[in-house]
Amino acid sequence: MPALLPLITIIQIDSGEARDLDVGITLQKIYYQPVGYQRNAKKLHKASLDADYDFSLDEVRDWLERQAVHQIHKPRPKYIPRASFCSIITPNKVHQADVLYMPYDKIGWITYLFCLNIVDVASRYKVSIPIGAYSVKDRQGILTSKTIARALKEKYDDPECPLVWPETFLTDRGPEFRSDCEKLMREYGVKIQKAFTKDTMVVKYFNNFITCQLGISPDDAIVKEEVLAKPSYPRDGPIGFDKEKLSSDVLVRYLLYPSDLEGGRRRAGDLNWSPHIYHIC
Repeated sequence: MPALLPLITIIQIDSGEARDLDVGITLQKIYYQPVGYQRNAKKLHKASLDADYDFSLDEVRDWLERQAVHQIHKPRPKYIPRASFCSIITPNKVHQADVLYMPYDKIGWITYLFCLNIVDVASRYKVSIPIGAYSVKDRQGILTSKTIARALKEKYDDPECPLVWPETFLTDRGPEFRSDCEKLMREYGVKIQKAFTKDTMVVKYFNNFITCQLGISPDDAIVKEEVLAKPSYPRDGPIGFDKEKLSSDVLVRYLLYPSDLEGGRRRAGDLNWSPHIYHIC
């Protein structure tokens, strides 16, 4: 009877996975050592070459981008995308409003203290509504939500004004845009969106001025069905038209404001990105 040969266990090893494991273990020893600090992929790649390893720059960069310490201290981007209004092309769809203080312009018996400004986002058409009173002793008592609501209703109901009730009304979080103002907007089915943050000849000049973004004056743009505007700053990437949205299974860190963590002024050792990871909702 012939002798049986012993069975030999064969383990198949993926060369790619083995390479990634080798890269990860080695770079972890170099990057997290007490001495030395490699802020970017080029410096870490040079440190690996000095240690007689043949890792490519792409391998080093891919590993470094997945490290939490590198992510939270990663430099702030030079260009930070903001909410773009270029996708709003229909006049009288979105309006912005804010109140400006005036230098106590007195006409007759009335002293004008404030000016309510409304801007149509698509056409850039602007109107200004002066707000005055006979007495200036109680300035805050004049600028109330009731006063703003009355001024808005008069302007939107004016048949000579091309601005009509919009779909969305953008304001700041000031008390003058609450209470009666919010109640008025709900009556006309206008959605209010809060932001974080008197001479009619001037307004007439603004509305007749040909803007660089539109190519036509706001007076002409407000009567059109659609208005296409150029971005204020040149940008090679997408600026709001049909942007691809991240799926809900993507983990992200968000860019911190200077005072998000400690409060006050930013310090040299503060994080640039959130220390925690969040899901896209």
